[in-house]
Amino acid sequence: MLVAASLLLTAILVAAYTAQITQPSSDGVNISQNFGGGLIGTNFTFFFRDADLGGVADAVTVNITQNGATVFTTTLVGANQDNFNFSFNTSSLADGRYNLSINMTDTEAVGTPGNQSNASFNFTIDNTKPGVTLNAPANNTYQANTSLNVYYTVNDGLSTAFNCSLQVDGALANAATASVGVATNISATVTQSNHTYRIACTDAANNTNSSQLRTVTADTTAPRVIFAGPTSGGTVTIPSAPSSIAINYTSLDNLGPSANCSVYVNGTLNASDRMVANGSTSNASISFGTGQFNVTIICSDNATNTGSNQTLFTVATASTINITSPTNGSASQTSNGTVTFVVTSGFGGTVSWRFLINRTLNFTGVGASGASVTINLSNLSAHNLDNGTYTFTAEGNDSSAQVPVNASITFIVDTVAPTITSFTLTPSSVEKGETVTGSCSATDTHSSVSTAITGISTSTTGSKTATCTATDAAGNTATSSASYTVTTARDDANGGSSGSGGTYTGGGGTATFDYDHVSTGSFVLDVEAVNNPIDTIDVDFTGAGSNVRIVVLRLTVAPSVATTPPSPAFAYLKIDHTNLPDVDHADVTFSVPESWLDDNDLASDQISLFRWETDHWAEYAVAILSTTGGNVNYRTRLPGLSYLTIAKKSGAVVTAPKTTAASTNASAVPTTSTTSPAEAPPASETPPAAPSASGEEDRTVVFVVSAAAAILVAGTILYLFFSGRPPRHHAKGGHKRGELQLGDEE
Repeated sequence: MLVAASLLLTAILVAAYTAQITQPSSDGVNISQNFGGGLIGTNFTFFFRDADLGGVADAVTVNITQNGATVFTTTLVGANQDNFNFSFNTSSLADGRYNLSINMTDTEAVGTPGNQSNASFNFTIDNTKPGVTLNAPANNTYQANTSLNVYYTVNDGLSTAFNCSLQVDGALANAATASVGVATNISATVTQSNHTYRIACTDAANNTNSSQLRTVTADTTAPRVIFAGPTSGGTVTIPSAPSSIAINYTSLDNLGPSANCSVYVNGTLNASDRMVANGSTSNASISFGTGQFNVTIICSDNATNTGSNQTLFTVATASTINITSPTNGSASQTSNGTVTFVVTSGFGGTVSWRFLINRTLNFTGVGASGASVTINLSNLSAHNLDNGTYTFTAEGNDSSAQVPVNASITFIVDTVAPTITSFTLTPSSVEKGETVTGSCSATDTHSSVSTAITGISTSTTGSKTATCTATDAAGNTATSSASYTVTTARDDANGGSSGSGGTYTGGGGTATFDYDHVSTGSFVLDVEAVNNPIDTIDVDFTGAGSNVRIVVLRLTVAPSVATTPPSPAFAYLKIDHTNLPDVDHADVTFSVPESWLDDNDLASDQISLFRWETDHWAEYAVAILSTTGGNVNYRTRLPGLSYLTIAKKSGAVVTAPKTTAASTNASAVPTTSTTSPAEAPPASETPPAAPSASGEEDRTVVFVVSAAAAILVAGTILYLFFSGRPPRHHAKGGHKRGELQLGDEE
């Protein structure tokens, strides 16, 4: 393909004919510049001459081919023996081997027209810059000398030899020749500083290229190591051996940004590869025992210049002083006691000491480190210390001239008994089992005072005396007495009682009831514990007991008994009791939220109370009392106390006996979560029919039942009046005793 449009061709006639030769055989082309296959670059110029001897202008054709294909052609016309200057731009041609041919035709009338002459030669176009690769030194290199030795390699597809130069900081530093693909060295001397360098190379076609720009630092100065502590020749005090000590040092370098430092203790490497920024302080925390130590820091900068420094110091435990007796703030009835203290030096050896009272020097001495020093206060010049507060100070020092250590305590001399300012008993007369509260106050001139009251007891009747004893810090005492009277309790005087000294505590899901004494009768437990569905328990019992406790608690999980409780269950309950006499029966009222009934698709009459009896859950029918505040209120009667479950009615219900006659307790409430004693209603009892839930009654039946109820109430009142049976007592009306019980039991 012809590319004449891309070539710049200039034919310049540079001379006239030099001779006229009519013989065509003498005609020809003389190429004065024959490249003979050489390399050319972008702009190419060559010269040739028309050697025709005729006088008429010849036709000249110039062709450039590659592998036989014409890539350029042009025709020139000029007089014979013309000199031609032929130039063209090769940028549009690919690098490679080409042939240039020139054909000249003789057109003159003289001689033989049409004579031709040819000339040609080969050449190579090379427009590609050589590649220059830096081998060494690497970028940002630090070196400990001022001789910059650069190693590089030149690569080129056509040229084999190159002219290269080393440029340092943008200026020519040295020149050299290089062969293609061969690592070449070129060097220059630089100053001690940071420098940039690169290599530039030119190939045979005059193409020039440069390597990347790199940085090198010539640094021949070692870093300086400066200790900030411990001070050489000094002493470092540690609380105990071994302990950590901070070795503080700074590395300074004229060119490097940081230094790599190592720490040696008495010639042994302790820490290495510690990079320290130039000019900053580094802290090496090292564990030391006691003794003398030589710490050496060796730091190398980026150019491997090494600097070091060392410090020699002594490590010792701190001197201590401790007053071992008397104790700080103590008081004594005598001023002739002893004071003991110990001074310990970190270096051992001997120590000097001083003893002061209220900052006045009284004794001095010298002794072995760690030895106990005893000061006999009877040897004081004043012999006696008056009543009052004193400051005892012991000071110590050792041979190393460390800062003296000291310890101080306060000591009270008190030979005067305290004074009781008031002692009262409230009330001064109580019933048996009630509470008497004592209040006693006392003062002391020199030391603290405490009081203690003894002799208060209401378990027996009679006139009694309580005593308040005041004791000061020195052991001096004073006493005062007060009288009170304990009378017979009203319930005991009536011959029977549901409880004496009853106490209720409740919270969470648990209610606890405590009684000092109970006897045949009944009491009502008002369960006021939050999250416990039981409202009241009306207990009828036979017999007497002391220190009675009843605990009503709601369980968070089903009790661990042999049979799984019924479901769905609203609540699991446990009634524990201690020292309670035989229970005849217990009437229980409880409530269930309407929301729970709705959630479980239950009507209000589908609830039963289940009681654990030996090996099964006995189901007891319940009566609906009312619906208030979103709760359905129920009542039932049980033959005893045990594990209870409020759950869906199954239909197999039983009822507890209605009799109030004394009977042996049918159940001892289990005290663990896994077992319970046998418990069953007496065989002789006939369960009454379950309460009706329909509310539909025949008018005649209602009248008969109402009349019977009226007669029963009247009979009960007469029975109580003539039999002298005490009225029921509610647990929450008793005297309080015990602690608040919180939370549910799992």
